[in-house]
Amino acid sequence: MSLFTHKQNFRKEVKACLSSLPLGERQARSRAAAEHLLKLPAFRDAACILGYMAMGAECDPAFALAAAKEMGKRIVYPKCLPERQLGLYLPRSKDALVPGAYGIFEPEPSLCEEIAPEEIDLLILPGLAFGRDMTRLGRGAGYYDRLLQRVSAWKVGFAFDVQLFDTVPVEEWDEKADAVVTNRGIIVNSVYSHL
Repeated sequence: MSLFTHKQNFRKEVKACLSSLPLGERQARSRAAAEHLLKLPAFRDAACILGYMAMGAECDPAFALAAAKEMGKRIVYPKCLPERQLGLYLPRSKDALVPGAYGIFEPEPSLCEEIAPEEIDLLILPGLAFGRDMTRLGRGAGYYDRLLQRVSAWKVGFAFDVQLFDTVPVEEWDEKADAVVTNRGIIVNSVYSHL
């Protein structure tokens, strides 16, 4: 089986598992994951955080992002741009997030401040699946893969426990996360074993 086919099959299985989780269960697990994320030193120390608006059955970081905003942190959101790039924007008003590509709420640039990738201190990373070895399997479009090559921020995978595996199928150039947070706790990349 080719790596491409293996990844597609893996994605299909994880999507089926996620869709089988009732909404109430997803909300409770998202809240639990957010509470763990708030305990991560890199989250507490970050002044500027890249979040995301949950899509479909994704683990939703909204609770953690609301708490971060109350702490005075800048919360930035991604916008899908041509050539599978992500623009980064800080909303200036409550109506700055509007339905965009793939049905995801995205920043309306005219109502936001554009943020350079180097301004991000911590990136909350969505994904379909994560490995305990910090590998990540996305949806296949490559938007985050391109962004991860341009940021030096802490990269934190954010997912439900059912999305966590020993490892996931990846390409050799795929970036690893620095930590993975689920509703069951935090796993930190072994290079940061002092944390």
